[in-house]
Amino acid sequence: MASLGSPGLKPRVIRIHKASLFAYSVALRRPVRLNRELEMSRREGLLLKLEDENEVEGWGEAAPLPGYSRETLAEVIEVADRLLPALPGIYVPNLEARLVDDLAFQIAELSETEHPSLRFAVSAAATSLAANREGVALPQLYRRSSRTRTFNAALLQGSEEEIIETARAAAEDGYLCAKMKVGRGDVDRDADLVHEVRRILGDGVSIRLDANRAWTPSQALDFANAIEGTPIEFIEEPLQDPAELSWFAKETRIPVALDETLLRMPDAAAGRTRFAAAYVLKPTFLGLNRTVKLARLAATQGINVVFSSAYETGVAMSAIAALAMTYGTASLGSGLGTHQLLQEDVLEAEIDFSDVEVSASDLVPNRLRVDYARLLQIKSD
Repeated sequence: MASLGSPGLKPRVIRIHKASLFAYSVALRRPVRLNRELEMSRREGLLLKLEDENEVEGWGEAAPLPGYSRETLAEVIEVADRLLPALPGIYVPNLEARLVDDLAFQIAELSETEHPSLRFAVSAAATSLAANREGVALPQLYRRSSRTRTFNAALLQGSEEEIIETARAAAEDGYLCAKMKVGRGDVDRDADLVHEVRRILGDGVSIRLDANRAWTPSQALDFANAIEGTPIEFIEEPLQDPAELSWFAKETRIPVALDETLLRMPDAAAGRTRFAAAYVLKPTFLGLNRTVKLARLAATQGINVVFSSAYETGVAMSAIAALAMTYGTASLGSGLGTHQLLQEDVLEAEIDFSDVEVSASDLVPNRLRVDYARLLQIKSD
C-alpha cells in the first residue's frame, strides 16, 4: 500500500477510510458575465468527502470555472471516478495533508499538472480531515504560526451604476481595499470610472484593477496616461500578450500583478517575473501544491502574494482563507469577494467570506459542517 509516511510517524497520521463525491448547484444573486460570450447564473461543482475509521469528515471542493479553468466539470467527474478508489488506505501526516494529492494522482496514473481543481479538492479535504481530527482551525494545519485573520478587498463589479453603489457601501462598511474590473469597453470611460471610485473611497482605501488581458500595448498606455496621478495598488494582467508585461510596468510605473500568466508558467520562468508587484493565486486553477509552491517562490523574490476565489462555495472559501492567513502578504487584502454573489451556500453555518475580514475562528470544525440536503451524492468508495 502506497502511503505518505506510516502510522508510527509523528505528528500522528490519518488513514483515509472512505471517499465520497457529491455534486452541488447553487443560484447566484444575479447573473455574472464571465466573458463576452458566457454568462453564469448558477455555480456548479463537486464536493469531496474523506472519512477516517472513526467517521471524522474532511471536505474539499472541485469547481472548475467555465471559460477560465483548463478542465470542465464533466472531465473532473470522469477523472474523479478513477481517482476515488485510490484514496482509501492512504496515510496522511497531519501537517503534510496538502501532499496527499500528488500521491493519489500517482496511484491514478495522472500527470502532476492535470486537473488542478480536483487536486485542490483532494488536498483541501485531507487538510480538513486532519483539522477536524485535531479540533483546530484550518490555518494551523498549514503552519502553527499562521495569522488569525485576513482582510478582504471589496469586489466592485456589474454595471457602472452597480460599481459606484458598491463602492459607496464599501466605504461605509470599512473596507481597506477594493477591486474593480477594467478593459470591458472604452478606455477613457474605464479611466473616468476609476477616478469616480477613487473619489468615493477616499485616500484611505487602496484600489486594485483587473483587466483580464483585455488591452493592446497602445490601449494600455492610453489607460495608464488617463489615470496618471491616481494611486493604484496594482493592475492584474493588463495586456493581451503577457510577454510585454515587464515593459508595461517599466514604462508606466504602475504595479503589475500576475494571475493568468501563472497558470502555465514553468518553474524555470519564475526568475523573469521579478518585475511583478504581486502574484494573485487561485487554488481552484492551480491546485494546492502548485499554489503553495508559487507563494513560497514569490516570497524569495520579494513579490507580494494575494489569494483569490472564483465563485466557489464556503468549502473552498474556507481553504483559501486559511491559505491567505498562512502564505498571503499580511498588508494586502485577499480576494474572497466572489462569495457575495452566491445566493445560498452548502455550509450549515452562515459565514460571509466576502466580509471586511475573515477570522480563523470561522475556520473551525463546528463552523464548517456541510448541509447534505443541498448535495447530490455521485459516488462512494
